[in-house]
Amino acid sequence: MIKLRKRTYKKSIIIVLILFITIGFAYLSTTLNINGAVTFRENNWDIHFENLTIVSEDVEYTSLEIDSNNTTTINASINFKEPSEIFEYTVDVVNAGGVDALFDSITNNLTSTNQEYISVDVKYNDGSTINQNDLLRMGQSKRIRVKIIYNYDIDDLPTISQTSVTTTINYVNVNLRNISYDRKVWNYEFTGYEQTFITPKTGTYKVELWGANGGSYVNYPSGKGAYVSGNIELSKGNKFYVVVGNKSAFTTGSCYETNKNATYNGSLSGGCSIGGGATDIRIVKGNVWYDSQSLASRIIVAAGGGGGLNYYNEETGEPGSGGAGGGIRGIDGIGKNPNLTNASPGKGATQTKYKFGYFPNNSTSTGGGGYYTGQGGYGGNAGGGSSFISGYKGCIAITAEDDLTPICVEETDPEDQDISCSYHYSGYRFTNGVMIPGNESMIDPDGTTVTGHSGNGYARITLID
Repeated sequence: MIKLRKRTYKKSIIIVLILFITIGFAYLSTTLNINGAVTFRENNWDIHFENLTIVSEDVEYTSLEIDSNNTTTINASINFKEPSEIFEYTVDVVNAGGVDALFDSITNNLTSTNQEYISVDVKYNDGSTINQNDLLRMGQSKRIRVKIIYNYDIDDLPTISQTSVTTTINYVNVNLRNISYDRKVWNYEFTGYEQTFITPKTGTYKVELWGANGGSYVNYPSGKGAYVSGNIELSKGNKFYVVVGNKSAFTTGSCYETNKNATYNGSLSGGCSIGGGATDIRIVKGNVWYDSQSLASRIIVAAGGGGGLNYYNEETGEPGSGGAGGGIRGIDGIGKNPNLTNASPGKGATQTKYKFGYFPNNSTSTGGGGYYTGQGGYGGNAGGGSSFISGYKGCIAITAEDDLTPICVEETDPEDQDISCSYHYSGYRFTNGVMIPGNESMIDPDGTTVTGHSGNGYARITLID
């Protein structure tokens, strides 16, 4: 059983401010009073568990669930049979309260005798250590991986048939430590799973997204990721899912075998070079990132670049490249195999083609992820994905959560597209939208000026008012 220490801050304070200004002249005097009442409304400390997922498949267990009456508690009943067995699961720790929090410590109740047989390992999902003072901002979540291990190097089998194991994860109010943080900016890197953002207050938020660089074969050029941004008015407590795509590793050897796992938020299939994953914001969480209803709920998307192979531009004789992640439309791949009949590079995606949300099939090179993914290359470099912003002229939204049909016919010139075509069915809309394709100059997350975004995708949300 894992518990989070829960603290609640509920206090109403009324302060009366009185300012006396006295102006005296001869026998005349005037008194001005300014009276003000300030009320501090209830604000709760709310850190809890969500999205419990079992990782191990071979260990017998009776139950594993988040306690419905107390979402800070996980109840588990595990039946170990042989030393070296590991029961493993992941769970999100979500800060839905109004105070930033810091990780403080992990403790457990294992006695010295029990520790001979059982150990509990709690880390972040990527295997990194949870360190004291790690920040969990208002509205953010972090996925942890819990391993309960039946120690393989015990000398004797235990004489007890059952033991109670309680591990406690402790978080504290950030204000209890002399540590300064910028509380208006939330940054999201690639994790391989969706991340939660809950708005801590009503206001205007700026969303910035960078798509991932396309993968490549033996370091040949691939398409860079696109950048999008926009401002949106949100109420306190709005919940979103941030999905950050990744760049696949360079491929050597057998293409399809090496890259069979493709990219997150980009391609479901393998190839000699894999398009980079898109980065987006959703209002629906899916069981997998390519769940159709989750993809339909995307309100802003930054496209990834197309995969690159060792093919040259026939016109210039220079190395070709996967197409960059685009704005309204993705950039075409350049270069194809001159010795292959009917070889062709992939085209960049548009607002209505080639494939909504993910690249589905094996291909020599796969298109970049995006609102629509780029076309794969047949013996050539792949095209980049397209981006999307609800409320951005030239974009075309889909009809509904369960209907992926575009609500408008795509015009040849995006300037001819009515802006109402871009309005997402959810009603969420952005203003001051910006789209920069991956073959143009942009500001990277670290503040430097670059031509296209390289590496994994990135997301940043800033409270601006």
